[in-house]
Amino acid sequence: NPVLTSKVLVTIHVLDVNEFPPELAIPYETYVCEGTKVGQVIQIFSAKDEDIPMREHNFSFRSPQEEIKIKNFTIKDFGNNTAGIITLRGGFWRHIQELYHLPVVIKDSGYPVQSSTSTLTIRVCGCDSDGSLLTCNAEAIFLPVGLSTGALIAILLCIVILLVIVVLYMGVRRQKKKETLMTSKEDIRDNVIHYDDEGGGEEDTHAFDISTLRNPKVIKDKLYRRDVKPEVASVPQPLAASQDSEDLQKFIIQRLQAHDSDSSAPPYDSLATYAYEGNSIEAALKQPFVSHLLTHARKHLPKGLIL
Repeated sequence: NPVLTSKVLVTIHVLDVNEFPPELAIPYETYVCEGTKVGQVIQIFSAKDEDIPMREHNFSFRSPQEEIKIKNFTIKDFGNNTAGIITLRGGFWRHIQELYHLPVVIKDSGYPVQSSTSTLTIRVCGCDSDGSLLTCNAEAIFLPVGLSTGALIAILLCIVILLVIVVLYMGVRRQKKKETLMTSKEDIRDNVIHYDDEGGGEEDTHAFDISTLRNPKVIKDKLYRRDVKPEVASVPQPLAASQDSEDLQKFIIQRLQAHDSDSSAPPYDSLATYAYEGNSIEAALKQPFVSHLLTHARKHLPKGLIL
């Protein structure tokens, strides 16, 4: 019957199904100060849930059953969707252990109930007397006050560079001294060996460098080689002999000095003989210049040769 019909609007509400487990509200960076006492709250944390509840969220926090034996930290639920981490002992030190891991179970009140397990990382740090954070680096224990890790690395690097420079300098200096001595000895040995191998005898001047065998400290200036004939004669011309005894004496002395200072003379010794005419042998031997000549000759003659 059309008279007995009516239209009614029906509102359908789509209810949210509790499908997402709760999780920590933010990534917490938890630390505990060295020397912390037992029972101190070191961190307060909360949770979040992506599900939309009919009423407000209600989270609960606890430690896992398998972690009951933990002797360092525990979880305390405050009942207002927050919980705290409480120390179970004191005496946390970075040089013993720097990091601790504390698992926490978070459960919501939806249907069906969802839960999750998160892990909080607790770092042992150095604090001042008020509990303010100073540093959490483990290497800071060994650093002086006010000196950062970068500064320490720079100082150590400079020290290493200085040590390397000193070692290289000493090595180069020692090697240079050794090479100088060895080079001199090797040159002499090489020249002597070449001289012997060539077999040219004393007249062979091309097989070796005689200057290597000489001591440079005793080499005098303006000396000529005795084994090479000079191109220009540097010996002054002697004076002509006169008839006088004094002139002849001066003449012979000048010739002796000229031969003694002549660097172009042959290497072997030579004997120059001068005769004075007009007197007997006895008179000639009594002359002063003749005595001087004989004395000079005896000094230069080989032993066993009688003059």
